[in-house]
Amino acid sequence: MAMALRNAFCGVAVAFSLLSAFPGSAAPAPVPQPVAPVSAAAKLKVSFFVDGRSTVAKLGSDIVLNEGTFDAGIDVADNSIEGTLALPPSSAYFVVFRFMPVTNTTEFVQDGLATGKVVVTLPDAQADITLKLYIVLRDVRQDGVPLNVGANCRTATPAVIRINGPIKLLPEGSVSEIPSTYEIPPFSGCGVTEDLDPLLTGLVSGPGNTLVTKLRVRCIGCP
Repeated sequence: MAMALRNAFCGVAVAFSLLSAFPGSAAPAPVPQPVAPVSAAAKLKVSFFVDGRSTVAKLGSDIVLNEGTFDAGIDVADNSIEGTLALPPSSAYFVVFRFMPVTNTTEFVQDGLATGKVVVTLPDAQADITLKLYIVLRDVRQDGVPLNVGANCRTATPAVIRINGPIKLLPEGSVSEIPSTYEIPPFSGCGVTEDLDPLLTGLVSGPGNTLVTKLRVRCIGCP
């Protein structure tokens, strides 16, 4: 499987090298033909299973991310990438003020496509991808008692997370872990009977939060 993928990708690379050297038709033409713009068909489709762990700096507690997917297309002409991250909700447990247990459901909701560059040198790649994710809080409970944050409790702006590091592409199933540091923006829209934005912002928001993203290859050159 790995050799077949390697040969297929090398074939794509050779084909694009020949197109760069001899633009237009292979047969002689009286008028030079312009090089056609890269189409969606020229993108290498990739897909990863994604999970990981994020540490909230202010609370010193972790959020374990349940497994989701990252589907993307790499433009083989300029190494640009666009992709979509889909993560299921994750349960979180924190100890506030060093004695009060707080639980909640945390969702990371993507804002726009993930973008960046990926330089492929099989069997690996060097990635530099930026994701924008709203952090949504639901079912918040303080010592087991529901804290009515409402249906619209989230960060006022998306958190900006940069995934920058090496990724193993082959063989299928290869796993890579990439560390990142990011800032959690202030919260907005939290609270039904009272404004809980200042409380959650004071407890959670701020810089220095860490994320370890684990990527497991689902397919390269996906249909």
